[in-house]
Amino acid sequence: MALSLFNACILRSNLPNVDFAKLTALVKKVEEKSSWIGAEHVRLSCDELIQSCYETNKNIFFRALTWMKNEFLKTQDKLDTIAQMELRIIRLKNKQLKK
Repeated sequence: MALSLFNACILRSNLPNVDFAKLTALVKKVEEKSSWIGAEHVRLSCDELIQSCYETNKNIFFRALTWMKNEFLKTQDKLDTIAQMELRIIRLKNKQLKK
């Protein structure tokens, strides 16, 4: 879900006539979803994105979007690692139960 919101931000920001109100709404959704999973750095990057929308500043928006993308990817990697560890634990428990 957050990835689709992120992609929507990229698509909308590349339009010739950027609708900063719609971008703000999208970024607020990303911010909300990030808060739910504890992705603090992603949430913090959203603050700068929202501010750049209020200022209708495309340059700052793209800089903040790059920051958010980097934080999103870092968080995604961490969550993937946790999910892989959980799967390993489940497999080990299943092996032990079969013995």
